[in-house]
Amino acid sequence: MSKGYIPDSTGRIESSLHPETGVKIVYQNVDLACSKAKGPQAISGKGPAADRMIEKAQGFLFQLDDIPEAINSKVLNNAVWFLCVAVNGESVTAELSLPVSIENQNFGRFVERIFLVKSGEWDPTKVAPLPSANDDYELVISRKE
Repeated sequence: MSKGYIPDSTGRIESSLHPETGVKIVYQNVDLACSKAKGPQAISGKGPAADRMIEKAQGFLFQLDDIPEAINSKVLNNAVWFLCVAVNGESVTAELSLPVSIENQNFGRFVERIFLVKSGEWDPTKVAPLPSANDDYELVISRKE
């Protein structure tokens, strides 16, 4: 169920966009998720397109603490969230994070981090099995534009 989200590839960054609210969600593989000591870092560095996308959506004129609550909720709704997933062997952790900026080709500070799957909560026995080699697949191969 899409809940109103549509595919979006603005700036060649694949994401899901809610056109009414402006909320965008981007999937990101990270080194570590759900750690209070350290924010997630993208496995592959973030480029200028991600930097522009975050700055455009989260480019605050004021410090976040100085924004009144009514305005603050509107700022957070028109934002770029990252679904950060870390896989280490059979351990999987995931969080939904709202970065403020890109620093040194990776996430800088975060406005919000919501822990979805914390360490030890992932049960690999409840994951659907991979399809067998005998299953039919319809592969779609296209050139990235």
